[in-house]
Amino acid sequence: IEELKKTFHKMEACQDNLEEFALEDLNFHLLLCQITKNPIIEKANSFLKDYLRESMTEVIKAMGSEGGLYYHGKIIEAIEERDKEKAKELINAHLDNNLNYI
Repeated sequence: IEELKKTFHKMEACQDNLEEFALEDLNFHLLLCQITKNPIIEKANSFLKDYLRESMTEVIKAMGSEGGLYYHGKIIEAIEERDKEKAKELINAHLDNNLNYI
């Protein structure tokens, strides 16, 4: 969780530089994958990392940094509260929101 928080703070610090923000956003997602400790999810994301970097940069350029900061902050809170359902709902809402920009 501490690594997620560090990455989140980096996202906050570079929210006006969307390319740097996209890189930290991707790092946040990759850390979430590591937290699952699911080797299939980790390998899939590792394999797709370059593609995800490109697509995430394009999506963030279209939507800005505000949504990512909002959802990532709430997801961290849910994880700290050990509320799996809340985290799952927030992740789904975040993905749905992002689909509007693809």
